Amino acid sequence: MSIEDIHSLKKIREIKTKYGFSPDESTELEDKIIEKISQSADIIKKRIVGLNTEDEFFLLLLSIARVEQVTQLEQKQLVNSKKYTVPDFLVSVQVPAEMDEDSNKPKAQRMFIEVKKCKKDSYKFDISLQAYKKLRYFCQLYTLPLYFAVKFDTKQFKNWYLISGTILEKLGTKNIKDINGREQEAYSMDIGEFAKRDMSGLWFDNFTIILEEGTIITKVYDKNLTSNTAVIHSKYGGLKSHKVESKKDVYDIDLTAMSDSLRRIILSTLLRNMTHGEKNIQESENITIITYKAKHNIFIPFYTIILQSYLDIRQQIADINKEADKTPEFFINNFSDFDRNIIDYCHKYYNEILNKKIVRTVRMIPNFE
Repeated sequence: MSIEDIHSLKKIREIKTKYGFSPDESTELEDKIIEKISQSADIIKKRIVGLNTEDEFFLLLLSIARVEQVTQLEQKQLVNSKKYTVPDFLVSVQVPAEMDEDSNKPKAQRMFIEVKKCKKDSYKFDISLQAYKKLRYFCQLYTLPLYFAVKFDTKQFKNWYLISGTILEKLGTKNIKDINGREQEAYSMDIGEFAKRDMSGLWFDNFTIILEEGTIITKVYDKNLTSNTAVIHSKYGGLKSHKVESKKDVYDIDLTAMSDSLRRIILSTLLRNMTHGEKNIQESENITIITYKAKHNIFIPFYTIILQSYLDIRQQIADINKEADKTPEFFINNFSDFDRNIIDYCHKYYNEILNKKIVRTVRMIPNFE
């Protein structure tokens, strides 16, 4: 099965969505590509999902990382395709000042990154030994380190981890696994080891946000408000205010008092993506008060808040502009200074919330042992 064919199929389906065709509507060209791929519909779907995961990871880099350069690598190989596999990305990130003895001369860390998504509700990452070696050989050829960006998707959380190939090879368990319908020797590593060895905090400036036990979040909606002065909820009306009370401070903001609509949208989106806990609703004729109380410490990856907030805001704009395509790849291909400004504002307003000490942060530092 050729990765180029999967890319072509994905592109055709994105074009259909963009111009208002039903994704289920068959085309002769699409049917010819599927016929050439000669794989089941489930396998083709999994490969396309893998490409969509690459798009999400690319947006993650744009959202939080100190990125100097990102190059999405074309994976077509003209020679030695049985020996080498081209990773998904070539990435260059700024070396943190605390790691650089001569910080007056900024340095960059370059790396190849292979993007992977674990099976839904799986707590283990598996990669065949053969696939790993082909990636490693390619990276050794260009004398750059290999990293894996792995997304776990469980009932408890969705989280990305960045781990080096060296750690996977050193600490991963070797066993026989069913990978793509074939029993193969593989490396396996569970989510606990990923959490301990995660290097996203080091290279991508990622960290964990903690909503401490007892934190109360209150949202007040008013059905009399309009979209001119409020962010509208389809059931409860306009979001009037948003309050977060921790053991250390209170962040109480009247969203309708803001003249800057973009600030109002960004702040309300950030706060919504930070909202967790046991939910309680009080409704009257026009006013709805919703409270959430954290019964225990709640841990949220920083990238989740920034990336999800950016996507939520960008999708609202896509709705206003009547853009049919709202896939991550569409946002990447149309990424502009406006998108960068949205992300910068997300960081700025999040720092305002952080300075109020209503949330706590923990830097994710890997265990190098």
